[in-house]
Amino acid sequence: MQCGPFILLSLIVGLFAPWPELLGISASDTDGLPDICKLPKKVGKCRASFISFFFNVETLKCEIFIYGGCGKNANNFRNESQCYQECGRFVVKDE
Repeated sequence: MQCGPFILLSLIVGLFAPWPELLGISASDTDGLPDICKLPKKVGKCRASFISFFFNVETLKCEIFIYGGCGKNANNFRNESQCYQECGRFVVKDE
């Protein structure tokens, strides 16, 4: 199967383009961001393994991580939807 040059170029741009910058959003532009979205990811000291999501101010995206089960902060969401609902107006969501 052959890919046309346009399709190949689109794939390359899609993988490497700095989408937040293209949309006029920068990681330093977090003034209107809710405080909980600015908190760091906190795994906690316990050793359980719960899939959780946090808002990453560096990438402006909700990202998955493994939460240990205790000692969390408010930037810890059960699912990606909750994370985007809280911090979503600053997020470039992957399609």
